[in-house]
Amino acid sequence: MLAYNVWPPYIGGVLVGGLQLPVVLVLKKHLGGSSSVSAMLAQLFVGPLEKLSPYAAEFRRWSVDTLWQVLVY
Repeated sequence: MLAYNVWPPYIGGVLVGGLQLPVVLVLKKHLGGSSSVSAMLAQLFVGPLEKLSPYAAEFRRWSVDTLWQVLVY
């Protein structure tokens, strides 16, 4: 497998799928790009803009639940 220039997609799928269970058990969150983008964009909702999106307010706070997604993204 290391001789390939590019990994076959099914290998990547197995690796990502295999990470789902440990992440869900430890952090009680699923892997996904939308949460990390939401966490980054939520930082733009400051001051009066905070009231525009209650959904963004959930991602506004920096915690292990949101920060790891931004760092991995």
